[in-house]
Amino acid sequence: MLGYTLRRLGQSLLVLWGAVTIVFAVVRLVPGDPATIILGSDATSEEIAEVRRDLGLEDALSVQYGRFLMQILRLDFGDSFRSGTDAFAMVMERIGATAALAASAMLVALVLSFVLGVAAALRPRGVVDRVISTISLVGQSTPNFWVGIILILLFARQFEILPSAGNSTPAHLVLPSITLALPFTSILARLVRSGLLEVLGEGYIQTARAKGLREYAVLSRHAIRNMLLPVITVAGLQFGELLGGTVVVEEVFAWPGLGRLLVDAIENRDYTVIQAAVTFIAAIFVLVNLVVDVLYAYIDPRVRVGE
Repeated sequence: MLGYTLRRLGQSLLVLWGAVTIVFAVVRLVPGDPATIILGSDATSEEIAEVRRDLGLEDALSVQYGRFLMQILRLDFGDSFRSGTDAFAMVMERIGATAALAASAMLVALVLSFVLGVAAALRPRGVVDRVISTISLVGQSTPNFWVGIILILLFARQFEILPSAGNSTPAHLVLPSITLALPFTSILARLVRSGLLEVLGEGYIQTARAKGLREYAVLSRHAIRNMLLPVITVAGLQFGELLGGTVVVEEVFAWPGLGRLLVDAIENRDYTVIQAAVTFIAAIFVLVNLVVDVLYAYIDPRVRVGE
């Protein structure tokens, strides 16, 4: 188990290094000079060159890259080009709002997927199963920004029962959480359905029914418990994706989270904030995957034997 964990840890660090290296390269390939954006179009070439020197952009790329890697190790990404505030502190200030949104979306996805998945599995190929399967397929294929706009038009503009922007009250979480949860609900509901159908065909389920156990007891004590492992694994992986996938939803609902901070930083070519935000998101994603992999191998030893 220790060897498996160390191998996974090494692979995770390689993935993280690749992600931050790509971000470092891409932000410098995007057209637009941070110094020109800060000073405006009326600035002289001497003024622009002076600001570039102050920001360290006149150094060779290898020097900038080495400095960036050292910043990651120290968790000190420097100050924002625009505001002069510590870039990592800005990321930490926004992560609470993004984590709250991702956690509520995951809760919505888990509850809905279990209800829909179990309902579909209890009557396979029936009307309920077909309707839920169709809804799941549509939900998985529909872009969440479109869903967000429709929800705003219906519940914020037409019925006026929920707010459409901001995060000042718990009610502000409802629409963005549903929007973010929809594609994950569709994936998990199909996984719950297929897993439950497979388990319900096992011999021990027939034995439990033959002993006279009620259907509710069969499902809760034997069936659902034995189909949870793949669902927990996929849900854990999706939580990492939720954290990184809130960018569009935060823009649609004016949610002041990490996604909006990242979009603003990209528009202003604020390299330090972009690098800090993407490094943090990549680290969370890699960490969640690592924890899920290790837990999976701990629960099912065949996983690490197959390595």
